[in-house]
Amino acid sequence: MIKNFILLFYQNKDESYVNEPKMSSVNKNEFQSIYKSIQKPFLNISVKMLSHFYPDSTIHILTNDSLKPSSRNICLHIKNDLPRNHLAKFKIYNLINEPAMYMDTDILINRQFPETATSTQNDINMFQKYNSKRLSNYLGVESAIAYSASIIWINRPSDQLNCELEEINHSTFSNDKKLIENNMCRNNDEFALSYYCMKHQIQMNLDESISKPRSQISIDEINNYQSVHYTKMEFKKKMIDEFHQLHPYIKHL
Repeated sequence: MIKNFILLFYQNKDESYVNEPKMSSVNKNEFQSIYKSIQKPFLNISVKMLSHFYPDSTIHILTNDSLKPSSRNICLHIKNDLPRNHLAKFKIYNLINEPAMYMDTDILINRQFPETATSTQNDINMFQKYNSKRLSNYLGVESAIAYSASIIWINRPSDQLNCELEEINHSTFSNDKKLIENNMCRNNDEFALSYYCMKHQIQMNLDESISKPRSQISIDEINNYQSVHYTKMEFKKKMIDEFHQLHPYIKHL
């Protein structure tokens, strides 16, 4: 049984995100409007799902906002200096001194995680990977594997892991010009995580049923997966309705 979960909620997302290469097709004002409208509903849905499937577990919320706990099993960790972008996720690796499952808030879960999700000897485990030509070109290697950081099992939290990931990001992925030339987003924690795995030759215990991209499946297939990741804006718009449609039995908190 997973005893701890970590969610991340930062108020006022860094607006530079909409100027990144892969976001160029999104109208800035439209993106900000949609993001602000779904931000707290997504967090509330995550809390509802985790409270339903794991009623005895603690939900740790790392945030820079003065949230009001909506459930008895919530523990707030308020950090006013939290980065307002994906680099805030580096702070999850030493947030608590116990193993925990981190989960993005644009995730819909259908059941508890399988026992294999936490059976690793590594410090961390991620469940989805993809071949990244952009990362390969950026690093100058033949074939770079990138991992999705949407759901992360933190098996051994530590200050050392947090510091090493921040150092990798600073030393290797802070060249904004080179990132843009390779059509890569700035302030992306997945690059440092993937490089960390490459550097230490760490093999992830992958699971296709965990954090399956919503863009790759139909709505009728969602329940076939333990969890589904609503990555693109066109699918984020659908998540709230699909949550209520697929999980009407999950009580309101």
